Amino acid sequence: MSIFNAPKHSYPVAADEVERINKLRKYQVLNDNDEPAFKRLIDLAKLFFDVPVVTITFMDEETQYLKSVQGLGGVCRTTREVV
Repeated sequence: MSIFNAPKHSYPVAADEVERINKLRKYQVLNDNDEPAFKRLIDLAKLFFDVPVVTITFMDEETQYLKSVQGLGGVCRTTREVV
């Protein structure tokens, strides 16, 4: 792969990336507030998959916002490249 056709990002980017991020901002999802609806989804996923760490992640251009985190202590955001 040459530098001319190399991907710009090392992570997947949605075809409608700008629109997706605009909607997240419009609905004020990109914050660190714990929300009961997300907490319930996390509890169900943890129970179903029997895993120690569960979170719902939303991303803007640079940041991952971790919602209703279980198993990561106080971590609530990282750079987008962290998986």
